[in-house]
Amino acid sequence: MRPLSLILIGGPTACRKTELSVHLARHLGGEIVCGDSVQLLRGFEVGSASPTVAERGDVPHHLFGSWSPMTPPDAGAWVREADRIIAEIQERGRRPIVVGGTGLYLKALRDGLAEIPEIPAAVRERIAQEHASAGIEPLWKRLRAADPEAARGIQGGPRNTQRVLRALEVFEGTGKRLSVYHAEALTEGGRKAGTPRHVTTLLVPDFAQPILVQRLWRRVAAMFENGFEAEVEGLLAEGLPPEGRALRTLGYRELSEWLVAHPGQPAPAGIREEIAAGHRAYAKRQRTWFRAMGGQSLDAASTTFLDDAFRQVS
Repeated sequence: MRPLSLILIGGPTACRKTELSVHLARHLGGEIVCGDSVQLLRGFEVGSASPTVAERGDVPHHLFGSWSPMTPPDAGAWVREADRIIAEIQERGRRPIVVGGTGLYLKALRDGLAEIPEIPAAVRERIAQEHASAGIEPLWKRLRAADPEAARGIQGGPRNTQRVLRALEVFEGTGKRLSVYHAEALTEGGRKAGTPRHVTTLLVPDFAQPILVQRLWRRVAAMFENGFEAEVEGLLAEGLPPEGRALRTLGYRELSEWLVAHPGQPAPAGIREEIAAGHRAYAKRQRTWFRAMGGQSLDAASTTFLDDAFRQVS
């Protein structure tokens, strides 16, 4: 079977990834696949900076807003669905472009993941309840004792809540460490872990730190101007649990906690500052992750940014 030829666009938040993906799709006959774990969720458009109708234009976009926030996908579930969409795009003679800031998703698509058994719902619920009642630190301490190698591999440590909970769920739900699953991983056809699943070009746009900080502040301000509070209020009104995985994501966590504790009151400036600080920390982790993946760095502030990217993939 001929290897898939993919364009991956990853990198820190607010670094023109959406603009770049649409530009390349228009010039290469491409279609865009969501590689962002929050933009996948229905109803999570504003706080995730999901591409607007105007930004998408006439370019086909896939998987954005396709998943129920009650059951967010893990990386393996996303890879299976992304593989299906990518194959369909290629069958149409089009170019797949996968875009998003979730580094684990893009790495899993390119390099593969360990096959991990389904985690019993009771285990996931128990750990989620412990997290809601006691916070992340006790769970982080437990993970470091149970699977120190997996803990060392989590960018951001206990701040990366979703990955901490996932690693602990795997250990306590299967009796086997996540690091062992990764070490033993084989995927389809007996391919060893670390051998790419797809032929890819990874583009990583970025800004100098002072410029990025300014852009992140503007991003957060735009979220609130565009109805972020109303979006989160609507999700809570629909019954989405504030302690669930979906509302524990960046920005949604801080705002939902405030709205639950202060119903009917607008979020103060301090919440915006907290969200902006979270974005800065997340952008730092994204830089580290994509640097390790070995992508093609691009200066998003350059006047030739879009042309530079096009030359990398044409």
